[in-house]
Amino acid sequence: MQTGWIKLHRSIRDWEWYSDANTCRLFIHLLLKANHDDNEWKGIPIKSGELITGRKVLSQELCLTEQQIRTSIKRLKSTNEITIKTTNKYSLIQINNWTSYQQDNQLANKPITNKQPTTNHKQECKEYKNDKNIYSKKTFKDGSTIQLEDGTTAVRRFGEWVDASSHAKLDRNYYKQLP
Repeated sequence: MQTGWIKLHRSIRDWEWYSDANTCRLFIHLLLKANHDDNEWKGIPIKSGELITGRKVLSQELCLTEQQIRTSIKRLKSTNEITIKTTNKYSLIQINNWTSYQQDNQLANKPITNKQPTTNHKQECKEYKNDKNIYSKKTFKDGSTIQLEDGTTAVRRFGEWVDASSHAKLDRNYYKQLP
């Protein structure tokens, strides 16, 4: 069983097939089963957003008749949601616009490590003065570093400043120069 998740935007409620239970269910099932990375099956290259299946398999997985699967596939093809290449043994189904549906998902699935700065946290700081340093309206993203008065280096992790060497959270009252 594959792990992970797919993105499903709320605007799907405005989609023309949303009220057709079988077609909507089939499309979501295809989204869930589609490869999220390029792969190969029996020497056949399968790109992300594609899957190999058949009407009988889909019928068993969704508890729908083969005719209901055939009708739903026909509807999805008519609105260019999917493209199908069929053989006598299987069908290669491509979800059109897969990258626009799932593109950010690929970046979000990568785990954040201590050496990899995050890009989704940032804090804008107002002008701040202390004895030695003046910070004026600067944007600090996660991964930003700053040199402290005592010679240590602080780094932003998940919106908070931590000691760069020990990764211990810094006490804001002690390090007054931090924005």
